Amino acid sequence: MIAWVALALVQPSAPAALFTLSEGYKISGITRGGRHQCPIDPIAELVAAIGSVDPITNREIAGKTWVPFKLGEPANGLEPGQFAGGYAAWKVTSSAKRIAVLEANAHGSVLVNGEPHVGDPYAYGMVSVPVELKTGDNWLLFTPGRGNLTARLVEPRAQLYALPQDPTLPDLRRDKPGKLAAGIILINATESAQKPSVATEIEVTLENGTVTRLPAWKMRLDENIAPCSIAKWPLWLNWKPIEKAKSAKVLVDVTLGGKTTRTCYDIGLVGPFDARKETFVSDIDGSAQYYAVQPCRDASVEHPALVLSLHGASVEAISQARAYGPKTWADIVCPTNRRPFGFDWEDWGRLDAMEVLRVASARLNSDPLRTYLTGHSMGGHGTWQLGVQFPDRWAGIAPCSGWESFYTYAGKDKWPESHPMGALLNRTDLPSETKALLENLRGQAVFIMHGEKDDNVPVEEARRMREQIKDTVALLGYHEEPGAGHWYETSPEPGAECEDYPAIFDMFASRSLPPTGSRTSGNFVVVDPSIWAGPGGIQVVQQEAVRKISAIQWSVEKLLGNLNLEVSNAKILRVDGKQLGIGANTVRLTIGGKKVELPSTGGTIQRQGDGSWKQIAAVPIRPSGFKAAMDRNCVLVYGTQGDPALARWSLAKARYDAEQFWYRGNGRFRVVADVDYLANAKRYQGCNAVFYGSSAVNKAWLVAQPQFPSIANSDSGGILAMVPTTTGANGFVGGKTIESARLTDRLPLFSAGVGYPDYTLLGADFYTKQLDGIKAAGFWSDTP
Repeated sequence: MIAWVALALVQPSAPAALFTLSEGYKISGITRGGRHQCPIDPIAELVAAIGSVDPITNREIAGKTWVPFKLGEPANGLEPGQFAGGYAAWKVTSSAKRIAVLEANAHGSVLVNGEPHVGDPYAYGMVSVPVELKTGDNWLLFTPGRGNLTARLVEPRAQLYALPQDPTLPDLRRDKPGKLAAGIILINATESAQKPSVATEIEVTLENGTVTRLPAWKMRLDENIAPCSIAKWPLWLNWKPIEKAKSAKVLVDVTLGGKTTRTCYDIGLVGPFDARKETFVSDIDGSAQYYAVQPCRDASVEHPALVLSLHGASVEAISQARAYGPKTWADIVCPTNRRPFGFDWEDWGRLDAMEVLRVASARLNSDPLRTYLTGHSMGGHGTWQLGVQFPDRWAGIAPCSGWESFYTYAGKDKWPESHPMGALLNRTDLPSETKALLENLRGQAVFIMHGEKDDNVPVEEARRMREQIKDTVALLGYHEEPGAGHWYETSPEPGAECEDYPAIFDMFASRSLPPTGSRTSGNFVVVDPSIWAGPGGIQVVQQEAVRKISAIQWSVEKLLGNLNLEVSNAKILRVDGKQLGIGANTVRLTIGGKKVELPSTGGTIQRQGDGSWKQIAAVPIRPSGFKAAMDRNCVLVYGTQGDPALARWSLAKARYDAEQFWYRGNGRFRVVADVDYLANAKRYQGCNAVFYGSSAVNKAWLVAQPQFPSIANSDSGGILAMVPTTTGANGFVGGKTIESARLTDRLPLFSAGVGYPDYTLLGADFYTKQLDGIKAAGFWSDTP
């Protein structure tokens, strides 16, 4: 039993509603989102200028008028079409200042008295967010999501407690013990940062009905949970298999101020050959994540092949694994994309897929030369994307019912190239252009699968991709299932034939990657070295023009040590003679007619002003784009100094970004005060950080970047900037005034395929003028 049995133990029950959405005001046809950097939103622009908006004071906006609505009985919510392209406003009158928990469903986001909070656009039904209500009237402004909007405000169950929804839990192996990662949501319903104690037990019910418990794993959180916030916190489970276990639960006790609340979660029990969920702690953000495995059925295979399979939109990774029949020669590994919708296998979805590949390959002891990539629907798009972004990792790829890019399928438009800002933002999004990287599939084995009558992803996507690669790939398989739609099964055998198609796995089984150093020539393209710099032997370390195509052609005479390169848009290269298989003592390098010699192991070379190349000391690959800051266990740092309003904004914005990353990426951004960040510098060493506010309110701002680039600090506009560091990147979000800082509130930072350059300065009219409302933007390497 746990050590706290003498404390008050509260079993969470359904809280009674303090307020329920039943009537309000709505306005439509004034906003436009889409998958791009510049949303149209006159309400966001007005909120930035005056702090909050309500339908009584601000009755008319952008030529439209707020109109009242009233939900019928029973209240089934407000249909999204009723306020499409707009907002729904709900007035809550509170008799006192208080913290309540907002339980809302099917909304894109919500402004509470002007402060943003995460929505539930996919109607997961899991969003419970603590919000601060003031005495008197409080206005909540919702944007529409997928489904009917419902909302209520409830009393918090305790000052700090775990939510029953959205745990990240492994399956427990009946045959294997372990210390297993897990993740739960903690809610801090107080106005100050809190540091609770957490303990876990596993309660097992045996076949005869007997209940037994494994000892608790106890921990004291080493960091505060920010005021009035939620956090997906990682913890550990101790598991020791128990004979004849029938079912199991995880019990989580959270203790704060002498009061303990208990939350229970069901957890799966599996055998050694069952499809299962495995968990790990991510290097991306320190959160607990899972991937699913359909294990190889032959335990005698010492180094099985690994098939990385990417799920479609709304599909869980464990469901993806169960869609395959087991193989006797390969493990099928299914990452999550961080959520069923996630990031379309771009941005953090791409990071998740490659991290899972690394973790699972090590755990399963897989053969690195027999790694394959496939996926269905959105996962088919992911297969194209990861296939061209990491071509040296796959011995074959098989996109099923997939689409090429956001431009061909998801309605993303390009900005006009004639506009300087439009051209820059198009360049920022170049990694999403699958077509630009198809050269990387040269010599690859590709099998394209699609239903002839697919009413979700048109079959033209498959046909166009076949035409684009037919003359360059080494092996091209293609199958259209006659009369079939998006998802289909054509036989009673295990596996869904729309992705578990025998010819795909026959192709995989017949292919393997060439051993390192066995090739004598090749070519590849790079769009962003921080995503993929090239195969190990030749890599682009820095581009001359960031986020433009770098093209490399190479050939090698191994015994003589001669390496010939043709290079475009590369400023710094890294050469590894051993990975190229060069046996000579010296690498004699010729680039565009210019010669340079390197030791046998290779080295780093930089282009000189006259076009020659010179060896230099090794330098790290430089990240590009603002999103690069939100990686490497990123911590969000809010200010506590100076202007109280701007300092409060910095906390609200940091919380909002953390909420969004939890919802969209099952993630964990730690939200930390500037004084705590500085006092615990060693803890955050090597971690990226994003600093909110300005140098006047955030004590850590100038400590992190003492010479902040003048172009980003010389104007009163809203600032969004990424600055490379020796170990990664830091981000800066805010402005010199609260009005300019609030301009960053509604940027779609967590939308897949929407990138921002290294720095962006927003003007007060950004949300109505779009490109013309950007005062300055660019990449640091482009700036003299």
